[in-house]
Amino acid sequence: MRFFAKAAGARKPNRFTVRASILAIALFPGLLACLDAGNPFDPLPEGGYHVLFIGNSLTYVNDLPGTVALVAAQGGETFRVRSVALPNYAVIDHALGASNAVSVIQGAVSSGHRNNAANASD
Repeated sequence: MRFFAKAAGARKPNRFTVRASILAIALFPGLLACLDAGNPFDPLPEGGYHVLFIGNSLTYVNDLPGTVALVAAQGGETFRVRSVALPNYAVIDHALGASNAVSVIQGAVSSGHRNNAANASD
């Protein structure tokens, strides 16, 4: 039994169209992973170490901030992490204002958070 009726004159899709569709579907979750997660301007709870990770898609996709926070928690420490991680960025890109990293750092310093900083860019 056929669920979809074939339209009159419709052609079978060529290999390029099928491969392009599969590639787009496969890459879409990866592209979503490159988006900023959360608002780095949101205030962090008091206590522990406040750590800002500035990096690229490797920082985000590999969940480096979450991994560091987990390892710290297993060692009895509290790390409150935020991340500004964008695809194909280097530290210089963030420093030159191509992201909101400088604003996040200035906001953290002006609000009195002068704890540790981590640079996780390649």
